[in-house]
Amino acid sequence: MLLAKSFHPERCSWDVTSEADSIYQRFYGVPFEKIHPTRSFIKESAS
Repeated sequence: MLLAKSFHPERCSWDVTSEADSIYQRFYGVPFEKIHPTRSFIKESAS
């Protein structure tokens, strides 16, 4: 959904943040604003 809105904003009328909030409320029982999601699963290597 985020990519669709990024590539075609004139065709996509949904609000990504409200959609995320709806999903987090439904599956985790908490509002999206209380979660601090990361975009990467990569961790720094030990040096």
